[in-house]
Amino acid sequence: MNLNGNLTEVDVKTLISFIKNIKATGKLIINNNSSPLIVYFKNGEPVDAEG
Repeated sequence: MNLNGNLTEVDVKTLISFIKNIKATGKLIINNNSSPLIVYFKNGEPVDAEG
């Protein structure tokens, strides 16, 4: 499942709660004006991050 959106519409806390509730595995990429923040999830739990 791919999700795209704007964090002005959904806050980060809600997004991470959603990822946890559906036990998603993958990465969340948050782009800003400099470099992206990437958070990796396995079964809804964050396991690594970079950026």
